Amino acid sequence: MTATQVFSALARGLRCPGFVRPRPLLSLFLSLAFCAPADILSARAAGAVPPIQAGVYETLLLAVDNNGQITGYYREAQGEGAIKTCDFFLKGRFAKDVLLINTWNDQTFPGEMRSGDKAVTLKVPKASEHPGCGLMLLPMIATDGVELSQTLVRPWIELRTVAVTRSSLHSAPSLGNRRRAYLVQGDVVGVLAARNGWLQIEYLREGKSTTGWIPAGDAAVLYPP
Repeated sequence: MTATQVFSALARGLRCPGFVRPRPLLSLFLSLAFCAPADILSARAAGAVPPIQAGVYETLLLAVDNNGQITGYYREAQGEGAIKTCDFFLKGRFAKDVLLINTWNDQTFPGEMRSGDKAVTLKVPKASEHPGCGLMLLPMIATDGVELSQTLVRPWIELRTVAVTRSSLHSAPSLGNRRRAYLVQGDVVGVLAARNGWLQIEYLREGKSTTGWIPAGDAAVLYPP
């Protein structure tokens, strides 16, 4: 567990029965060794702490909210000039040790995802039927699944798509803080925070990150068709 989790646990007043706090340093050690791990493990057992981190896994973007729901976007591109693409969205929740998902583009196909050591394994038996995916996805995605390594950790709580023709970025959640940068319809963004009808988002493109605030109504929630 992290130092942040330890101090958060102490701040909430976690105590172990029978332990006395003779000195602050000893108290911290006892909480770390006995109290806090049990608290975190029970949270994991209850499904409150999802075992998959939000971020980038090669060609897959994943966001994880506080309730353990995961939203994702897979995109693989090949070629120059007339680029061929395979892309689809996904959404799901954990059931024991596996994440049951629905994937969709113009059709919806079920699948599953498992977490590994800084990686996820994505299995979708009919993934090749998504538009453009037939000749691009490895055949094993339909059987054993394809392992994707984590390349970037990001604190996204949700993925959304820009639903308007043009959405200007703002430096703060108000109309008076408009910037020159903007997003266009169809762009996929990671949500960092929500406040008073505004979303703080991050947009990744060609290895570059752009962050800002947009009206919540400019970005559509991901739902299967």
